[in-house]
Amino acid sequence: MKTALVLDDQTAYTRALARSLRGSLEIVGAETLQRARDVLRPDMAFALVDICLSTAEITNREGLDFVRWLREKAPGICIIAMSAKDDPDIPAMSIHAGADRFLSKPLKMTELRQILADFEEKSS
Repeated sequence: MKTALVLDDQTAYTRALARSLRGSLEIVGAETLQRARDVLRPDMAFALVDICLSTAEITNREGLDFVRWLREKAPGICIIAMSAKDDPDIPAMSIHAGADRFLSKPLKMTELRQILADFEEKSS
């Protein structure tokens, strides 16, 4: 079974993703950048990265730093950036930082599953 790292400061959101993807992906959750770096494993196929990790700071974009770092450390991983913020610049900034795709939260599970399947097909 493939493994996905989910970096999101909302633990409940990570749990909901894990329930929705049960059987197709093992989810390893992280709430902070440091925790995400600590739990990253070479066998991880996917990373779902919340771009705006702090709800207290409206301009927070810590997830972009992680996307850049992750693209360098794990070039083969499929990075899906995500955000609930209504900021028209975030999708382009995410792709520019190295994300393969950007999805608005709440995620549409059919769309996410299709992206995961397409990436698996390309990498096999």
